[in-house]
Amino acid sequence: MTKLQFLLFLFVFTSIVSYSADNKLVNAKDSQGISEVNTKNTEGLTFIINNSITDLNEFKQLVQAASRLKKYGDVQINIGVVADKAFYEVPEGGNPWSEYASNFANVYKFYPDEIIAPFIPENLFATTQNCFWPKQRFCAKMEWMQLFQ
Repeated sequence: MTKLQFLLFLFVFTSIVSYSADNKLVNAKDSQGISEVNTKNTEGLTFIINNSITDLNEFKQLVQAASRLKKYGDVQINIGVVADKAFYEVPEGGNPWSEYASNFANVYKFYPDEIIAPFIPENLFATTQNCFWPKQRFCAKMEWMQLFQ
Protein backbone atom coordinates (compact mmCIF):
# COMPACT_ATOMS: atom_id res chain seq x y z
CA MET A 1 0.00 0.00 0.00
CA THR A 2 1.49 3.32 -1.06
CA LYS A 3 1.42 6.44 1.08
CA LEU A 4 -1.26 7.98 -1.17
CA GLN A 5 -3.46 4.88 -0.92
CA PHE A 6 -3.09 4.89 2.87
CA LEU A 7 -3.99 8.58 3.13
CA LEU A 8 -7.01 8.10 0.87
CA PHE A 9 -8.12 5.14 3.00
CA LEU A 10 -7.69 7.22 6.16
CA PHE A 11 -9.70 10.08 4.65
CA VAL A 12 -12.56 7.80 3.55
CA PHE A 13 -12.55 5.95 6.88
CA THR A 14 -12.81 9.15 8.93
CA SER A 15 -15.62 10.40 6.69
CA ILE A 16 -17.58 7.18 7.14
CA VAL A 17 -17.08 7.13 10.90
CA SER A 18 -18.11 10.76 11.37
CA TYR A 19 -21.33 10.31 9.40
CA SER A 20 -22.45 6.89 10.63
CA ALA A 21 -24.67 6.45 13.69
CA ASP A 22 -24.16 9.98 14.99
CA ASN A 23 -25.94 11.53 12.03
CA LYS A 24 -28.94 9.26 12.67
CA LEU A 25 -29.17 10.46 16.28
CA VAL A 26 -29.13 14.15 15.41
CA ASN A 27 -31.62 13.80 12.55
CA ALA A 28 -34.04 11.38 14.18
CA LYS A 29 -37.43 11.33 12.41
CA ASP A 30 -40.75 11.06 14.11
CA SER A 31 -43.59 8.84 12.88
CA GLN A 32 -44.61 11.45 10.29
CA GLY A 33 -41.11 11.75 8.87
CA ILE A 34 -40.45 15.20 10.34
CA SER A 35 -36.89 15.77 11.55
CA GLU A 36 -36.46 16.79 15.16
CA VAL A 37 -33.55 16.91 17.56
CA ASN A 38 -34.10 15.11 20.85
CA THR A 39 -33.02 17.72 23.39
CA LYS A 40 -34.18 15.76 26.45
CA ASN A 41 -31.85 12.81 25.94
CA THR A 42 -28.46 14.21 24.96
CA GLU A 43 -26.64 10.92 25.33
CA GLY A 44 -25.10 10.07 21.98
CA LEU A 45 -25.59 13.47 20.31
CA THR A 46 -22.67 14.61 18.20
CA PHE A 47 -22.29 18.13 16.85
CA ILE A 48 -19.97 18.45 13.85
CA ILE A 49 -18.64 21.97 13.33
CA ASN A 50 -17.49 22.70 9.78
CA ASN A 51 -15.71 25.91 8.97
CA SER A 52 -13.51 27.61 6.42
CA ILE A 53 -11.42 29.58 8.88
CA THR A 54 -7.72 30.03 8.19
CA ASP A 55 -6.93 32.58 10.92
CA LEU A 56 -5.91 30.86 14.17
CA ASN A 57 -7.35 33.55 16.45
CA GLU A 58 -10.70 33.40 14.69
CA PHE A 59 -10.59 29.60 14.95
CA LYS A 60 -9.94 29.84 18.70
CA GLN A 61 -12.99 32.09 19.05
CA LEU A 62 -15.10 29.51 17.21
CA VAL A 63 -13.86 26.74 19.50
CA GLN A 64 -14.65 28.79 22.59
CA ALA A 65 -18.13 29.62 21.30
CA ALA A 66 -18.82 26.00 20.33
CA SER A 67 -17.66 24.81 23.76
CA ARG A 68 -21.13 25.66 25.04
CA LEU A 69 -22.47 22.69 23.05
CA LYS A 70 -20.40 20.20 25.09
CA LYS A 71 -23.06 19.99 27.79
CA TYR A 72 -25.47 18.60 25.16
CA GLY A 73 -23.15 15.98 23.65
CA ASP A 74 -19.87 15.41 21.82
CA VAL A 75 -18.52 18.26 19.72
CA GLN A 76 -16.20 17.61 16.79
CA ILE A 77 -14.55 20.33 14.73
CA ASN A 78 -13.12 20.19 11.23
CA ILE A 79 -9.46 21.22 11.13
CA GLY A 80 -8.84 20.12 7.53
CA VAL A 81 -9.24 23.50 5.86
CA VAL A 82 -7.02 24.56 2.99
CA ALA A 83 -5.32 27.92 3.43
CA ASP A 84 -6.29 29.20 -0.01
CA LYS A 85 -8.08 28.07 -3.15
CA ALA A 86 -6.03 25.86 -5.41
CA PHE A 87 -6.20 28.18 -8.40
CA TYR A 88 -3.89 25.89 -10.36
CA GLU A 89 -6.86 23.49 -10.63
CA VAL A 90 -9.05 26.04 -12.44
CA PRO A 91 -8.67 25.78 -16.23
CA GLU A 92 -7.83 28.83 -18.33
CA GLY A 93 -10.91 30.86 -19.09
CA GLY A 94 -12.45 29.86 -15.77
CA ASN A 95 -15.01 27.28 -14.79
CA PRO A 96 -17.49 27.75 -11.90
CA TRP A 97 -17.33 24.12 -10.77
CA SER A 98 -13.54 23.99 -10.86
CA GLU A 99 -13.31 27.23 -8.90
CA TYR A 100 -15.77 25.89 -6.31
CA ALA A 101 -13.98 22.55 -6.06
CA SER A 102 -10.56 24.20 -5.79
CA ASN A 103 -11.37 24.98 -2.16
CA PHE A 104 -11.97 21.32 -1.21
CA ALA A 105 -9.63 19.94 1.44
CA ASN A 106 -8.20 16.95 -0.40
CA VAL A 107 -5.59 14.83 1.34
CA TYR A 108 -3.01 15.53 -1.34
CA LYS A 109 -3.16 19.27 -0.54
CA PHE A 110 -1.82 18.42 2.91
CA TYR A 111 0.42 15.45 2.12
CA PRO A 112 1.09 15.25 -1.61
CA ASP A 113 2.23 11.97 -3.08
CA GLU A 114 5.59 12.17 -4.82
CA ILE A 115 3.90 11.54 -8.19
CA ILE A 116 1.60 14.57 -8.01
CA ALA A 117 3.73 16.82 -5.79
CA PRO A 118 5.51 18.48 -8.75
CA PHE A 119 2.14 19.72 -10.01
CA ILE A 120 1.16 21.40 -6.72
CA PRO A 121 2.65 24.81 -5.92
CA GLU A 122 4.96 24.46 -2.91
CA ASN A 123 3.65 27.63 -1.31
CA LEU A 124 0.12 26.15 -1.18
CA PHE A 125 1.39 23.08 0.65
CA ALA A 126 3.45 25.14 3.11
CA THR A 127 0.62 27.62 3.76
CA THR A 128 -1.88 24.82 4.31
CA GLN A 129 0.47 23.05 6.73
CA ASN A 130 1.01 26.32 8.63
CA CYS A 131 -2.78 26.62 8.93
CA PHE A 132 -3.42 22.96 9.83
CA TRP A 133 -0.91 22.15 12.57
CA PRO A 134 -1.59 25.13 14.91
CA LYS A 135 -5.31 24.21 14.83
CA GLN A 136 -4.47 20.60 15.59
CA ARG A 137 -2.24 21.54 18.54
CA PHE A 138 -4.84 23.96 19.93
CA CYS A 139 -7.64 21.37 19.69
CA ALA A 140 -5.46 18.71 21.30
CA LYS A 141 -4.64 21.09 24.14
CA MET A 142 -8.36 21.82 24.62
CA GLU A 143 -9.11 18.06 24.38
CA TRP A 144 -11.40 18.48 21.38
CA MET A 145 -12.28 15.77 18.86
CA GLN A 146 -10.82 16.79 15.49
CA LEU A 147 -12.07 15.89 12.02
CA PHE A 148 -10.55 16.03 8.60
CA GLN A 149 -13.40 16.31 6.11
